[in-house]
Amino acid sequence: MLQSPLHTTATWNLFKRDLEIPGNLPATRGRAHEIEVTAAVRWPRLPLHTEIGYQTSSRRLGSDFEYRRLRAAAGLDLTLGHFASLVPQFSYGRLTGDLLPQASFYLGGGGTLRSLHRDQRGGSGLALAKLDLIGAQDLLALLHIPHPAALPLQGALFAATGAVWGLDPAGGTVLRGGDWPDRREWVSEAGASLLYNSALFPTLRCSYVWPIGPGPREGRWAVSITRPLDLLSASPEGGE
Repeated sequence: MLQSPLHTTATWNLFKRDLEIPGNLPATRGRAHEIEVTAAVRWPRLPLHTEIGYQTSSRRLGSDFEYRRLRAAAGLDLTLGHFASLVPQFSYGRLTGDLLPQASFYLGGGGTLRSLHRDQRGGSGLALAKLDLIGAQDLLALLHIPHPAALPLQGALFAATGAVWGLDPAGGTVLRGGDWPDRREWVSEAGASLLYNSALFPTLRCSYVWPIGPGPREGRWAVSITRPLDLLSASPEGGE
C-alpha cells in the first residue's frame, strides 16, 4: 500500500463557522509491505472478550518502513439484573522501530477520551481504561413520557483515564514513559450520556463530559456513533 499525506480541503462546517482543527497530521510517504496477525477470544462461561493484534513492516519484505506495532484490548459485559450493565474496558499499545504518524496511537474523541478533541494527543505508546454503567430501561417510559416505541432512550454514566507516551507525532517531542506512561501524562474524565439504540445503525450517544484533574480543559458535549465494547475492534458476537 502506498501511504502519503492527504491535505484538509474542507474550510467550513454545517454552522458556517471556522473549523476547530483546520489541518491534519500528514502521513510519512512510502510504500508499506506489512504482515498482520490478530486473535480475538470470547471466553466460555465468562462475559470476557479479549483481542490482540500485531503488525510488522520490514525492508526485507520490500517495505520502505521498519516497525512493529502491538495492540491488546479486553472488556467485560457484566449484567446487573434488570437494572443496568457494567462495562469495564482496557487497551494497551506499543510501536517500535520507525515511529510513523500513521502507525502511532492517539487519544481524543468518542472512542477514547471525550474531553479531548479527536486525536488531540499522540504517541508511540498508549494505555486506556474506561468504565460504563449503562441503564437497561427506557428513561422516557420510567418518566411516564409518551413516545413512540421506536424511540427508546437509555441513560449511562462513564469514567475514563488514558495516557500516551514516547514520540509525539505532531510536535516531535518525547513524552515521559518506558513500557508504561509516566503518572503525569494521564488524563481523566467522567460524564453522563443518553443512548439511542436502533436496528438500522449502532448506538447514537450524546454525552456531557467533565475533565478530572488540573489543567485548562472545560466540560463539553460530544456526539458519537458507538457500541458498548468500543475498544474491541472485533465484533463481540464473533467466533470463539
